[in-house]
Formats: sequence, C-alpha cells, structure tokens
Amino acid sequence: MTGLPTDICLESLGNDEELVGMKEIIICGAGEVGSYTAELLGRKGYSISVIDVAESRLRVMEELVDLRSVLGSSCDAKVLAEAGIGKCDLLIAATNQDEVNLLTAVLGKELGASKVVARIHRPAYVGKDKSNYQKICGVDYFVCPEQLTAMSIAEKLENPGVV
Repeated sequence: MTGLPTDICLESLGNDEELVGMKEIIICGAGEVGSYTAELLGRKGYSISVIDVAESRLRVMEELVDLRSVLGSSCDAKVLAEAGIGKCDLLIAATNQDEVNLLTAVLGKELGASKVVARIHRPAYVGKDKSNYQKICGVDYFVCPEQLTAMSIAEKLENPGVV
C-alpha cells in the first residue's frame, strides 16, 4: 500500500496490487462502509475480522461474507487483541465517529497492525496544517468521504464531455 495517496477511497482497497502480501485484515465498524469493504475484500479471499458494538450488524455481515466477528468496542485493546491485532496486516477504522476511528488506529498501530486506515469526516482532522492528526497519530492513511466526493465532482466538471 505504499503507493496509495494520503486520502484514498476504501473501494480502491479492492485492488489486489494495493494489498500485495496482506492477508489478515481487521475492519472496525459494521455499518455501510465496513460492510461494503468486508464484502469487497472477502470476495477476494482475504481473512477478514470485523469488530462492532452491535451484535445485530455483525450477524447480518456473517450471512454475507465469510468472516470472524468480534463484539465490542474497537477502542478496547482486549477487543483488538481478540480480533487478532498482533498479526494484522491492515486495520481499517471505519465507524461513523472520527474520534473512535482515530483512537482505534492509534491503538491498532501500537498493538501490532502493519498498516492502519482511519475514516475521518471532520476537515480539521484531515488538514495538513500545524495540527496534522494523521502524522501525530501515526495513521498511515486517512479516508475522508466528503473530500473524496467533492474532488470527484470537481474532476468530472472539469471534463467538458461529462456535463
């Protein structure tokens, strides 16, 4: 994943080239983003563990994808350990709460994850100014859905054949 830009789309993680050598993936958050990512990567044969606080969401995912589910908060080191953080190649913190994702990513990196991705919504966290949260927290990649959407729209508008 060394070639990925700072802000990536989780969908791009489905590209085998970006995941070369990675086998063990932990996804934190079984909402829309976590579920979609687990489906995408699960179909490609990666070993997926999903952590979520809602047992019902985990059960739905278990019906869709061959994965290991872990009930609990990804901010809890014991829960991350139960999910296999010590042998994790990639941790994706994809809950709908920025602070949970940041703490999860920091803990995950400290507990042994090779690479960590955090889904972030607040522009203040994504900025590259004095408060570079990505660097301070040691997070490998930030994903900001709002920023990616805006960039995609702007790119399409710059192409006269699209409009």
